[in-house]
Amino acid sequence: ENNPTLDYGAPGPIVHFMEHFYSNEYNEALKQSILRIPTELTLWMLNRVINALDDERKSEFISLLREVES
Repeated sequence: ENNPTLDYGAPGPIVHFMEHFYSNEYNEALKQSILRIPTELTLWMLNRVINALDDERKSEFISLLREVES
């Protein structure tokens, strides 16, 4: 959030590292970050979470993506 234009790579080692911690806590922290200050990286991470989900939370995160889109 403090460096929204910093290029971490695509997706880069930081994203791959963070994906090892997929959990409700990770997803909630990502959601809160996006609600505060959506950045290109956090929106991309959200998209990766959406692609990995197959439960009711998938629609919740798609709604979040649409919310910050406008």
